[in-house]
Amino acid sequence: MVQENAREGDWDNILTAHQDETFARTWNSKNKKVGKWKLDTIDEGIVKSIAISQCGNFGFVGSSNGGIGVYNLQSGLLRKKYKLHKKTVTGIALDGMNRKMVSCGLDGIVGFYDFSQSRYLGKLEFDSPITQLCYQRSSDLFAIALDDLSIVVIDAISQKIVRQLFGHTNRITAIDFSNDGRWLISSSLDSTIRTWDLPTGSCIDGIKLPKVATSLKMSPNGEYLATAHVNDVGISLWTNKSQFKKITTKHIESEDDFANMLLPNVSGEVDFNEGIYISPPVLDEKLITFSNNPRNKFNAVIYLENIKQRNKTKEAPKKQENLPFFLELTGLKAGNSAIENELGKNVVDEMNQRAVQGESTSKLLDLDASKEYKFETDFTKLLRLAKYDEFIKLVVDMTPSQIDFEIKSLSVSSPFSEIVSFLDAMKFGIKSNRNIEMIVAILFVFLQSHSDAIFGIKKLATEEDNEDAKKVVAALRAFEFVNNKAMDRLDELTKYCSSVTNFISTT
Repeated sequence: MVQENAREGDWDNILTAHQDETFARTWNSKNKKVGKWKLDTIDEGIVKSIAISQCGNFGFVGSSNGGIGVYNLQSGLLRKKYKLHKKTVTGIALDGMNRKMVSCGLDGIVGFYDFSQSRYLGKLEFDSPITQLCYQRSSDLFAIALDDLSIVVIDAISQKIVRQLFGHTNRITAIDFSNDGRWLISSSLDSTIRTWDLPTGSCIDGIKLPKVATSLKMSPNGEYLATAHVNDVGISLWTNKSQFKKITTKHIESEDDFANMLLPNVSGEVDFNEGIYISPPVLDEKLITFSNNPRNKFNAVIYLENIKQRNKTKEAPKKQENLPFFLELTGLKAGNSAIENELGKNVVDEMNQRAVQGESTSKLLDLDASKEYKFETDFTKLLRLAKYDEFIKLVVDMTPSQIDFEIKSLSVSSPFSEIVSFLDAMKFGIKSNRNIEMIVAILFVFLQSHSDAIFGIKKLATEEDNEDAKKVVAALRAFEFVNNKAMDRLDELTKYCSSVTNFISTT
């Protein structure tokens, strides 16, 4: 089975070959369904090898009779044919730029092709049948496993042998490159898994297993190795120890130096009856936690005025000339022109006037003038009730335009109660160590919108000794103290994490 995700969702992106079938099946990983194409072998042989180009456009089907068919996965049509091999095709690969194509077979031949130009470039012949092929696209190296128990590494560009690795004592079942192309991992019927260092060509690690590994694959980041084993329906995961400690690249001479390992015995089964784990909002009170909002929202809150100015229309819309006849209406509702021609313009005006009088024009105008009404949003209500925890949750989840509107709607007149409550809420949010970046952005909008009013209040507190103004100044100083303390803590944590990361990555 092979899969490429470049065109996932556009068309089928998985190919599978099944026992004794003369066609390969396509599947769609996004819909989790079997696809609509069956890709036949070009010579009516049984499918023995399959591949998909990195772009996801082409599927390759290798036959037991030696033929290779290239199909367009979008249309399912056959595009190219290759008939180099005389026996079963055991491996097909294509580089990331759709230029170099290689194939191998049980006839011991490795074929090289210019895929973009549909040209045959050459071949390498070996004395033993080739059973496996693995291509490393970043380095254009590929490895083949031969029946003489050796592994050959070949450069696809120069078409020359780079390394030949010996060590396995039984047939090789699987090979794969590490993510950086430096190592090659192989498994064999001798119940061992070996790690080969390609620059030196030596075996630097090996383990003995109780069950033969039939397949293996390295994770894209090189952190894990996945293996499948004989008479075992599970998949075993192995951690790459080079991720967390130094390793030696010294050559291991004998298989006796290999470690005897048991298969991982920790099951990955999940009991869904236990429910879903929900991460707490704060892992530790000493840590500083950002919100789950995207970075774009943080930028939009700060630069909303610039965004409004940029999106503002530069000139009034112009009326289009020579409109189609069905768009040239005279302000009447669609269809009224025909009634006007039949009944007359005065009758139509009376009908429109009665319809307008029957509709409610405004909710404000429809209110009873003899009663008193108070209009208050959740924003100001939570501030007035001093429910700061609920207030922070509300304002963090608001859109940038809602935040801007509510802040600009705050009352800046005496006794300045809304401003004091807002500053106390911001201080509470900073102390909670949650949603730090959004609180800083919201306060930035507040100071930007009411800078003149804040300056006037400070002047009122110093020159006229106004008690209400002094409360605002005290709230500002209290927030400044808490904010500076939090920023110093954030700076300390950031530098500590950076130094630890640099230490781990450079040692």
